[in-house]
Amino acid sequence: MLSLILKILRDKVGELYNSINRKMQPLPFGDDQDYILDSDTVTVSDFWKDFKKYSQSPALIGVFYVFLLLNIIINLFIIIMSISNLSNHCLRNHLLSLVMALFWLFVPPIIWMYSTRYVFWNYHLYKYGSLILLALNDLIIIQKFIMSSFYPSLIHFLSIIPVGEYIGKDMIMQLGVFLFAGLPPLIPIYIGCKLYGTFSSDLVLDEIDRFKLDQYIDFRKSKEFAYDFKAVRYLSTGSQFVVKELDRFLHMYCDGTTGTAKTSSVLTVAIADDLDQKVYNEDYQKKACYKALKEGKLRICAPFNGTDFSINYFEPILLENPNADKQIEKENASRRELYRHLKFDSQSAGITVVAPNAAWADQCYHMAKNRKLKIHRIDPILKDRKHKEGFTGFNPFKIDPALTGKELATTITAQASNFATVVQSIYDQSGVSDPYFSSLNETVTVSIAELLMLTYHLVHPGQVPKASDVQNLINDCSRCRPYLDALIKHYSVHSVRDSGNDRTEQVAEVVDVGQWQQVYTTINNDLLGENKANMYDRCNGLRNLINNFLNDPLVRDVFEAEETVDIDKALEYGEIIILNYALERGDSVATGFGLFFLLSYETAVLRRPGSENDRIKNFIYIDELPVLLHPKLQSFFTLFRQYRVAVICAIQTLDQVKKIQLDSIMLGNCAHQIIFGRVSTTEMDIFSKMAGETLEHVTQETVTETAITAELPAYSYSRRSTPTLSERFSGTVFRYLGFQEVIFFSVNNSSPIYPFRGKVNFLPKPREKSAPRLKIEWGPFMKEPLHPSIFEKKYSVAHISSNGYFSSGKPGNYFLAGNKKSRPEPQAQMNLTAETTKAVSGSEEQTPEAPAEAISTTEHTDGIFFGE
Repeated sequence: MLSLILKILRDKVGELYNSINRKMQPLPFGDDQDYILDSDTVTVSDFWKDFKKYSQSPALIGVFYVFLLLNIIINLFIIIMSISNLSNHCLRNHLLSLVMALFWLFVPPIIWMYSTRYVFWNYHLYKYGSLILLALNDLIIIQKFIMSSFYPSLIHFLSIIPVGEYIGKDMIMQLGVFLFAGLPPLIPIYIGCKLYGTFSSDLVLDEIDRFKLDQYIDFRKSKEFAYDFKAVRYLSTGSQFVVKELDRFLHMYCDGTTGTAKTSSVLTVAIADDLDQKVYNEDYQKKACYKALKEGKLRICAPFNGTDFSINYFEPILLENPNADKQIEKENASRRELYRHLKFDSQSAGITVVAPNAAWADQCYHMAKNRKLKIHRIDPILKDRKHKEGFTGFNPFKIDPALTGKELATTITAQASNFATVVQSIYDQSGVSDPYFSSLNETVTVSIAELLMLTYHLVHPGQVPKASDVQNLINDCSRCRPYLDALIKHYSVHSVRDSGNDRTEQVAEVVDVGQWQQVYTTINNDLLGENKANMYDRCNGLRNLINNFLNDPLVRDVFEAEETVDIDKALEYGEIIILNYALERGDSVATGFGLFFLLSYETAVLRRPGSENDRIKNFIYIDELPVLLHPKLQSFFTLFRQYRVAVICAIQTLDQVKKIQLDSIMLGNCAHQIIFGRVSTTEMDIFSKMAGETLEHVTQETVTETAITAELPAYSYSRRSTPTLSERFSGTVFRYLGFQEVIFFSVNNSSPIYPFRGKVNFLPKPREKSAPRLKIEWGPFMKEPLHPSIFEKKYSVAHISSNGYFSSGKPGNYFLAGNKKSRPEPQAQMNLTAETTKAVSGSEEQTPEAPAEAISTTEHTDGIFFGE
């Protein structure tokens, strides 16, 4: 053991030395070269920072094990000296030795358990080696205790042995040494053999491999702000099983037939938990921002109202530091860290609910409304002949005006493709499949949609295209002409007209609109060319599909609403979206509407900027996912994790998603699976195999007896126990689970745990309401001119210049959906600017009031009060 540990230490010290030496070696270019050390050059300082962050604690554990090894060596030396001298001088149980013995008996197991948190100490060599070291240490301590207790009795025994001619003092001393060395170790040896027999079994070794302390104790620093899943309890004890926030991004689905209460017992409860956590985090952010505003560490960079609060509307105020003063640098670093903590540690996460009907969508809306959160309610169903409170539209053809170049092209292409996919999915519902017409429908739909998104603002300044505009152009292709002319005029790579001849046939030969050439060719040659009559006939099926989908007046209202949701902004700002795709409007309409939203949501997610560490977390709940089934939805389970979006969906059976091979993807990529009873026969076999096998002892009892009248009547009884692998949960168990009883497959810190029987419950009625919300008057802090953010924007915002155009070159009222009012004249705008400047300059000459004094007297002294 000692040689093994020395070998490990030698190897690790050698690796450390070689790593440092290799990084500090000069480049092999000759001694007369000057080397540039920039920020990308690895230095010793970088090495030590990395060591302190990742390896300091494992290294300290290794140092502890070195002292443990020294303690074992010292104790062995004490035992050997005590035996050879037949003395208990070093074995006396005084207070200090007792404390030391207790320390070395109980602290090493605690350190061993704590070491399982680190990757290095989970390698088998170090995990088992340290465990053996612990066992050896404990056995030696037990040996010392037994020897100290046995010594008085041994001396008494030796003292009564008479010394005579045949028995001398040396013989008695030798007997004492023999007994002192032979008898006390018997108990530690027996304990060691029992430990070896226990720990050498495959079952125990597997449990040691799986053991990690952080699976039983939550060491997360920011668990106060974590969006954990807590809807399932252990059926055996009633204690709550917590799925940690980070594990939730491995996705979850509930499998239960109708009437098993999967939506009301799991999804609704989880949404309520997330809303409560969002409220807690937002109130924490508000309180911290208010304090930082009063201290001058933060400022408001964009106006907002109370329900629209977001940490994105704040920024840190950094002190000027021309002389590179370390104290100022430290203060600026502290302010940046405060802002980072508020934005990323205590995040206000986004929540999206996709509901098949109004009942569940309304319940989720009222839960969020009761908590005074900002909500985008996309619900086509009317209430009292009016759109519901908080109604918001959804226009997938509205493009962010700040996008330019490749980003703009990618977004337009994706949205056009999504619309074509929706139309094709409606076509597939008919059960008819024709590759030619499917390809034709897609080409025409994509081309017209792209044409409109590229040129609509040029033909109709101040307006954005809508789904009905695509419908109108497909119904009457001749309407494409003004948009096609705008495409040629504004997107041509070079001049397309020469010799004064502008006939369409000759223009088509020389027109070059770059990457949009396919759009021009399809529309000009096919839809407006000589064969336009034939193409019109071939597109009859496409027109019928789109008309049946978009002619529904309620769904049409959603697509043409003035106020529409911006999915990109909702993801970035952590906003709430509640969508009702309204199954009562018919299968084709509901499928098209819901799928269009999910595909647009997928596009927005996959283009989220940043990395996993700096994206705002979002959770999307989808009920009755198979209704919106499409192969593109596979990315929800395969890619969304790295974009910080967690998926929680509900299905009735895996057979519903089998036709697009989504069943195997969900079984593999959804780490959390909540299985209700009444599963199908196919699922009985699948889930019982997934649950795996467990070791059980099968007991056989045998009784043998002969007749009492026999010459030699006999009676014998035998009992034999045989370890056997059996199913952890049979298919019968899955089939006959009680109401609201589940079997839960899950993970803990990304490591799978054995499935267990659980219990879910309905959401208590009082939990639909909210605790008192923190309310702060932000008005006094908005009196100063608002500054643009000093940080790099992950989300671009177009600014209107004095000439009335966005920074991207589009007119100022371009992306105001449904706003037909013209923008004020530049002169009026300039006058307004002058008046505003004068008012601001005048206010600056006055003595500013303290923000706390401007707040109403109904508040507490700290300016914060709780609303209902």
